[in-house]
Amino acid sequence: MSAWIVETLVATTVLMVLVLLVRGHVARLLGARTAYLLWLLPALRMVLPPLPESVGPAPIAQLPVVVDFSMIEAVELAPVTPESGIAWGTVVLAIWLTGALCYFGWHLIAYRRFVRNALARATQLPEFDRGGIEVCASQSVDGPFATGVFVPRIVLPYDYRYRYSAQELRLALTHEWAHHRRGDLSFNYFALAMLSLHWFNPVAHRAWRAFRADQELACDAIVLAHATPDERHAYGSALVKSACVRTPVAACALNPRNQLKTRLLMMRDARERMLVGRALAVAIVGGGLALTASGGIAAEKTREVESSVRGAVVEKTAMLQASVVPEAPLASEAPQPPVAPPAPAAPVAAGATVPPVPPVPTTPPASRVEWHSQAWKGDVEEARREAMREAAIAQHEAAMAQREAMLEAGLARREAMREAAMAQREALRATHDARKAMAEAVRVERRVVVLKASEVECKGKDAANETVESRTSTVNGKKEHVIVTRICMPAIDAAKIREHQISALSSARAGLSAASELSSEQRKQALASIDAQLARLKQQVEK
Repeated sequence: MSAWIVETLVATTVLMVLVLLVRGHVARLLGARTAYLLWLLPALRMVLPPLPESVGPAPIAQLPVVVDFSMIEAVELAPVTPESGIAWGTVVLAIWLTGALCYFGWHLIAYRRFVRNALARATQLPEFDRGGIEVCASQSVDGPFATGVFVPRIVLPYDYRYRYSAQELRLALTHEWAHHRRGDLSFNYFALAMLSLHWFNPVAHRAWRAFRADQELACDAIVLAHATPDERHAYGSALVKSACVRTPVAACALNPRNQLKTRLLMMRDARERMLVGRALAVAIVGGGLALTASGGIAAEKTREVESSVRGAVVEKTAMLQASVVPEAPLASEAPQPPVAPPAPAAPVAAGATVPPVPPVPTTPPASRVEWHSQAWKGDVEEARREAMREAAIAQHEAAMAQREAMLEAGLARREAMREAAMAQREALRATHDARKAMAEAVRVERRVVVLKASEVECKGKDAANETVESRTSTVNGKKEHVIVTRICMPAIDAAKIREHQISALSSARAGLSAASELSSEQRKQALASIDAQLARLKQQVEK
């Protein structure tokens, strides 16, 4: 079964490469729909079951079966010990299937999430429904796309009324309806499953992108089959307006952005020869299937012949080993071993020539010394492998120790740098404190003492003040500079002040009597207030 899987994967890869090489030329000569049909070749080969031998060509039955037992002479007659190992074929098969399931599941979940988000914000457009295909508009999409196998839908961008003209919208919907009528979404699921089985193969990923591009070009050819020049121009405008980012693999978007240039060029150079193209596509698909299937049959027959030869050799070797006594005497006393019976012949195909079976070697069996020599060689080899393993372990431990030492050295260096930085910071702080203490010690506080001088002390002096004393003393470790200043202030003459006030009030009363802007009542009140103040001042002068 595993041989058939490997053969199928290799054959489909070869057919993908073939289609990738010829699809461009076929599209230019015979049309995009013919190029799209070529992808049936790897798809059908992927599901092609193993064919019986009778289907294969005649030369397969004439393969000669050559059984050469001369190699048995070189087989050592040492005891055969069963070996326990890992079934690498099973491990590789499990990894391949796990990768395929993960790849398919991841893309399926991404597609379901994309469609669910698009439909959650969608508005139904029943006026555009046709043939059971629902049409809606969503704010979550950049361009039209077709989705759904059991419930087919077409999702338009929310601004389709402003983005497209009536003719552009009709052609865009025709493109998406073509996807549903042709069953392209089902083909996408099958192609995705096939890509998942080839998840490790870069050729398959390149073939997937080419398959999707040919699918869109085939729908373009259907839309433009009988289109006028104006409709071609409108359809090209719709493609440009519908350029969108990448959509999930199972969705059929009107125009992925990376295919815009190719599709516009194919619209310009489109030519369709459907009858010749389909005949050529059928011939290529049938020939490719027959070629790869017959090659598989030949490979299977060769493996059967090889298996039969290997079985005969193994059986002959087992019979020779069974005739050997495990504990053989020394070489000088060793008797002749019994002659082994002839080995059964391998199955021979019709018409095959079988060479004569060589006689069983009559050389004496290995002596006990030789057997122990071989055992000693095995012990030496095992000891050498053990020494190499221990050396590798020691080297690994030395590398780990060196790495730990480097890490510890780095940590110690960083710790020393941190402590040095802290010591430097403490030293700077101590220096600052010392400078602050020194500044406090030498600071001189200036204090001024003001004394009021008497009239006797100030008589005959022109200066308003004078320094009587200036001294410096230390109080509580602080220097203090004291300056004693005497201020001479002249005596205040109250009589002269009253005379000035009386004169000012008299002038104000005279001006008030001549003021014409005041009413008689206001003038009377103001004059009464001034007269009362003058009377009070005159009384103070008389006292």
